[in-house]
Amino acid sequence: MTHEAHDMDSIPLRVNDLERSHTLTDHRLRVLEEEKLPHRVGDLEKSVQYLVSMAETSEETNRTVIKMNAFVRGGVYVIGGLMAALTLVVAIYGVAPKFDAMIIDKNPQVTRGN
Repeated sequence: MTHEAHDMDSIPLRVNDLERSHTLTDHRLRVLEEEKLPHRVGDLEKSVQYLVSMAETSEETNRTVIKMNAFVRGGVYVIGGLMAALTLVVAIYGVAPKFDAMIIDKNPQVTRGN
Protein backbone atom coordinates (compact mmCIF):
# COMPACT_ATOMS: atom_id res chain seq x y z
CA MET A 1 0.00 0.00 0.00
CA THR A 2 2.87 2.33 0.58
CA HIS A 3 3.93 1.94 -3.03
CA GLU A 4 0.47 2.97 -4.25
CA ALA A 5 0.42 5.87 -1.81
CA HIS A 6 3.77 7.01 -3.07
CA ASP A 7 2.53 6.90 -6.70
CA MET A 8 -0.55 8.90 -5.74
CA ASP A 9 1.57 11.55 -4.02
CA SER A 10 3.81 11.94 -7.10
CA ILE A 11 0.92 12.70 -9.48
CA PRO A 12 0.60 16.39 -8.50
CA LEU A 13 4.35 16.83 -8.77
CA ARG A 14 4.44 15.25 -12.21
CA VAL A 15 1.47 17.34 -13.37
CA ASN A 16 3.22 20.43 -12.06
CA ASP A 17 6.38 19.52 -14.02
CA LEU A 18 4.30 18.97 -17.13
CA GLU A 19 2.56 22.33 -16.71
CA ARG A 20 5.89 24.09 -16.27
CA SER A 21 7.30 22.35 -19.33
CA HIS A 22 4.21 23.27 -21.35
CA THR A 23 4.39 26.90 -20.19
CA LEU A 24 8.08 27.10 -21.09
CA THR A 25 7.45 25.55 -24.53
CA ASP A 26 4.56 27.95 -25.09
CA HIS A 27 6.78 30.91 -24.14
CA ARG A 28 9.58 29.78 -26.49
CA LEU A 29 7.09 29.37 -29.34
CA ARG A 30 5.76 32.90 -28.80
CA VAL A 31 9.30 34.31 -28.77
CA LEU A 32 10.09 32.56 -32.05
CA GLU A 33 6.88 33.86 -33.62
CA GLU A 34 7.70 37.40 -32.49
CA GLU A 35 11.10 37.23 -34.15
CA LYS A 36 9.41 36.74 -37.53
CA LEU A 37 11.99 34.23 -38.68
CA PRO A 38 10.38 33.51 -42.07
CA HIS A 39 10.49 37.22 -42.90
CA ARG A 40 14.13 37.47 -41.79
CA VAL A 41 15.09 34.35 -43.73
CA GLY A 42 13.39 35.81 -46.82
CA ASP A 43 15.40 39.02 -46.43
CA LEU A 44 18.55 36.97 -46.03
CA GLU A 45 17.81 35.04 -49.23
CA LYS A 46 17.31 38.30 -51.12
CA SER A 47 20.59 39.64 -49.76
CA VAL A 48 22.46 36.51 -50.79
CA GLN A 49 20.97 36.67 -54.29
CA TYR A 50 22.05 40.32 -54.54
CA LEU A 51 25.58 39.44 -53.40
CA VAL A 52 25.78 36.63 -55.96
CA SER A 53 24.69 39.01 -58.73
CA MET A 54 27.26 41.58 -57.55
CA ALA A 55 29.99 38.91 -57.60
CA GLU A 56 29.04 38.00 -61.19
CA THR A 57 29.09 41.67 -62.18
CA SER A 58 32.47 42.07 -60.51
CA GLU A 59 33.90 39.11 -62.42
CA GLU A 60 32.55 40.47 -65.71
CA THR A 61 34.01 43.90 -64.97
CA ASN A 62 37.35 42.29 -64.14
CA ARG A 63 37.39 40.44 -67.46
CA THR A 64 36.50 43.66 -69.32
CA VAL A 65 39.28 45.60 -67.59
CA ILE A 66 41.80 42.88 -68.44
CA LYS A 67 40.74 43.04 -72.11
CA MET A 68 40.98 46.84 -72.10
CA ASN A 69 44.45 46.71 -70.54
CA ALA A 70 45.60 44.26 -73.21
CA PHE A 71 44.16 46.51 -75.94
CA VAL A 72 45.83 49.62 -74.52
CA ARG A 73 49.13 47.79 -74.05
CA GLY A 74 49.00 46.64 -77.68
CA GLY A 75 48.23 50.19 -78.81
CA VAL A 76 51.17 51.53 -76.82
CA TYR A 77 53.47 48.96 -78.43
CA VAL A 78 52.22 49.85 -81.91
CA ILE A 79 52.54 53.60 -81.34
CA GLY A 80 55.97 53.13 -79.75
CA GLY A 81 57.11 51.09 -82.72
CA LEU A 82 55.80 53.68 -85.17
CA MET A 83 57.49 56.49 -83.23
CA ALA A 84 60.78 54.55 -83.20
CA ALA A 85 60.54 53.91 -86.94
CA LEU A 86 59.69 57.56 -87.59
CA THR A 87 62.60 58.70 -85.43
CA LEU A 88 64.90 56.35 -87.30
CA VAL A 89 63.69 57.66 -90.67
CA VAL A 90 64.14 61.28 -89.55
CA ALA A 91 67.61 60.49 -88.22
CA ILE A 92 68.62 58.79 -91.45
CA TYR A 93 67.17 61.63 -93.49
CA GLY A 94 69.09 64.15 -91.38
CA VAL A 95 72.36 62.21 -91.52
CA ALA A 96 72.24 61.32 -95.22
CA PRO A 97 73.18 64.83 -96.47
CA LYS A 98 76.11 64.86 -94.08
CA PHE A 99 77.41 61.65 -95.64
CA ASP A 100 77.28 63.34 -99.03
CA ALA A 101 79.15 66.31 -97.59
CA MET A 102 81.79 64.02 -96.11
CA ILE A 103 82.25 62.35 -99.46
CA ILE A 104 82.63 65.74 -101.13
CA ASP A 105 85.11 66.89 -98.50
CA LYS A 106 87.27 63.85 -99.12
CA ASN A 107 87.74 64.84 -102.74
CA PRO A 108 90.52 67.40 -103.18
CA GLN A 109 89.40 70.77 -104.31
CA VAL A 110 90.32 71.80 -107.82
CA THR A 111 92.74 74.70 -107.80
CA ARG A 112 93.45 76.93 -110.81
CA GLY A 113 96.99 77.31 -111.63
CA ASN A 114 98.41 80.85 -111.68
